Amino acid sequence: LLRGAILYGRADFKFLSGYKEPPPTYFMTFGDDAIKKFRNLKAKKPAYTSIALPDSKHVIMRTGWDRDDLYLMFDCAPWGGGHTHWDHLQINVYAYGQLLLPDAGMGSYDDKPRRNYLLHTEAHNVVMIDNKEQPRKPKPNPTVETFITTANFDLAQGLLQNYAGAKQLRSVFFLKPDYWIMVDRLDEMKPQAKPKKHSVKQLFHFAPTLLTIDKAAKTVHSNYSRGNLLLDPAGTKGVKVVEKQGWIGFTRSYTPKAPYVEYQREGTFPMVMPMVLYPYPGRSTPPPITTKLLAVSSDGKALAATEAICVKVKHEKTGTDYFVLSWVKAKAMACEGISSDGLACCLRYNSEGELTSAFLAGGKKIADKNGIVVEADKVLKKCDVQYRRDTIVVEANAGASLKIRASGKSKAVVNGKETEISAGAKVVEIKVQER
Repeated sequence: LLRGAILYGRADFKFLSGYKEPPPTYFMTFGDDAIKKFRNLKAKKPAYTSIALPDSKHVIMRTGWDRDDLYLMFDCAPWGGGHTHWDHLQINVYAYGQLLLPDAGMGSYDDKPRRNYLLHTEAHNVVMIDNKEQPRKPKPNPTVETFITTANFDLAQGLLQNYAGAKQLRSVFFLKPDYWIMVDRLDEMKPQAKPKKHSVKQLFHFAPTLLTIDKAAKTVHSNYSRGNLLLDPAGTKGVKVVEKQGWIGFTRSYTPKAPYVEYQREGTFPMVMPMVLYPYPGRSTPPPITTKLLAVSSDGKALAATEAICVKVKHEKTGTDYFVLSWVKAKAMACEGISSDGLACCLRYNSEGELTSAFLAGGKKIADKNGIVVEADKVLKKCDVQYRRDTIVVEANAGASLKIRASGKSKAVVNGKETEISAGAKVVEIKVQER
């Protein structure tokens, strides 16, 4: 990044390099004029946060560019040759100045046992089916099925096929700036006349630390000094959590022991496995949250968890969130007073029960027990609604006509442009324009 800042005059590269003054050897390499230009270049944070990189197929979710910001990398990269690890659809997590779920790393080529371990599926933050390695032939080529980023939410989905006769769809949803909900879904590649029973593991590798496991709630949390991570499976039925010992190859000369956990399940496919990943700062106790997997219905009939799920996350101090994820087309899905027809939706309420933000993707409508939240004249790829003191802030597809709960607000900002609304109205109608 330092070299890139000097060569291309990139202010964002200079910021990310952390250098105000280059090392003395750079004068010999680049010359006085280039170094002078670098000194005069004002460092600047990148203009974006979350992004999907189309060539490498890495999805990045972040709250910002400072040390204590939250960061998740979702790896949907294809097989890249002999140095590639079996790490398709892996996640890596950093928050509050602490690396929480790292990559396995490289390690030393001379330490064959550890080097061999670091290459394989078990050493990564992935799903493992029937204790088999992820596929190598034919060369796996995961796909980014969905990527949506808005001011308050991110949604990404990656698909891996032909793994142990199955396919895996991993969905990662970011409720900014707080935490992630991840959902893994496994399906047979081909219909089975007789359903086959599988053993499945969700793997989570931590940097060196002591782990605390609540065997009843099946939660796990780390114990670092700067930042920590709570894992909560949002339901304990059929779930077993086991701690094991692995290694992390930080450098070729430093490959320390490090703990990891397996969330184990057995059953037939399709199988759905949610996980809440909740980072928090310092050595404090984990956040006071409770999670629950709610039943979802459509037209009064219960849907299986393999058709749609609703994850409820209640924080004792800050409020309650509902995240609904669907794999079927339905007129309307409902759970605990919330209804939607989308691929995904989320509603966030504060501790007093007031709606603070909403998200909709792949649908036309969200409502709760108090009525319409969002209703559109066309299917929305994305819609993000946030309620501030006296303003509704909306981010949505241009060209859509929306009905949005006003909650008594007097102003609206739609795709960055202020729009007049009727003060005190319960529902307002908005025509969404380009930014």
